[in-house]
Amino acid sequence: MPQTRRRSFGFAGFVELYRDINHYLDTPQSIAIDLSRPFFFTPDGMAPLLCLIDYYTAEGWEFVVELPEDNRLRNYFDLAGWIAAIQGTEPPPPGPHSTFTPLIAYSDHDQLNGHINETMDVVAKVTEYGPGVLQAVEWVVNEIADNVLVHADGALGWVQTVAYPKNGRVSITVSDCGPGILGTMKQGFPDLETDRQALGLAIERGVTRNKAIGQGNGLAGSLRIAEAAGGWVNLMSGSANLRLFDDGHYDNLTTPPFTGTIVTMTLPVDAGIDIAEALWGHQPSSTFEFTHVSEDGIVFRLFDEATGFGNRGSGEELANKLRNIMQEFPDERVVLDFESVDVASASFLDEFLAKMIKTDGVTAFFSRFILKNMNDFVRRTADAVIAQRLGDS
Repeated sequence: MPQTRRRSFGFAGFVELYRDINHYLDTPQSIAIDLSRPFFFTPDGMAPLLCLIDYYTAEGWEFVVELPEDNRLRNYFDLAGWIAAIQGTEPPPPGPHSTFTPLIAYSDHDQLNGHINETMDVVAKVTEYGPGVLQAVEWVVNEIADNVLVHADGALGWVQTVAYPKNGRVSITVSDCGPGILGTMKQGFPDLETDRQALGLAIERGVTRNKAIGQGNGLAGSLRIAEAAGGWVNLMSGSANLRLFDDGHYDNLTTPPFTGTIVTMTLPVDAGIDIAEALWGHQPSSTFEFTHVSEDGIVFRLFDEATGFGNRGSGEELANKLRNIMQEFPDERVVLDFESVDVASASFLDEFLAKMIKTDGVTAFFSRFILKNMNDFVRRTADAVIAQRLGDS
């Protein structure tokens, strides 16, 4: 039975486990996988494993996965969408105060776009990021995940993003079991012979198998972003594994041949990223430009952002998201629209509103912000907590 031998299971743990699994992939059979030992799991290990299980199950293999014994970990497996992936069911929606989006399998742009919008909403609420970081996350998820739809010959893509606010980083994982980079690149470069050659060519700017369907900047731009941020990347396809470390150096490794491609990227979130410089002068658009910016400026409708306004945690999440949007559009006025917010607690309004007013200063805040559609109850509560917050030394 292939089993994990590490106390944590990430990309390195997946590669180690895959070396064992690979011996059983010559002919369809039943394979038991023991995941009971590790105490910490991350998407860069689980997403490619579950992608592989799904692919080989469809090809006739049977997989029996022994889950962690710890109830807390089993609950995390459920919330992360990993049990749904094992069972072939729909993943759950993100829970309240979530720091991650559940793992999803996608096969078209509608599924991917919905997931990206959900990802940006979840990640933006977790913490306040350095300039350019959220745009970098969105660009990388868009480009790398879209590569699957463009180049993987109809194979499912698997994608998951998770924020680690205490550790100051965001991790992105995209995996597929398609033809791999060599199989794709040979369509445009028939003289290619090895996975390493194909991978080296694929990360060059502007190189693609067919200019009519892609510009060839996804992998190259993602690596540039990771280098600019001091992040790290694993790029595995076939038997080639390219690793970028946070000090900027690369390693080329050889692994058992993987059917498809895996991209994992981890970005620090505290320092800013000059996204335009990393992308050769290109300034990408933002989801928030289409969802929150109008001719009136940034319009933040609280009723659309949360299911309740009764606790400090929700107030902190919305304040994080608003600050991140404001950072992307520093010259826009801000409309805080309280329409349909019938009740808001003092703790919510203190965290979301009063702390911002004290941080910015009353004059600076109200020169940029407009409070709209507050009912009398919410306004009286807001006035009280603002007065108390401003009165604190």
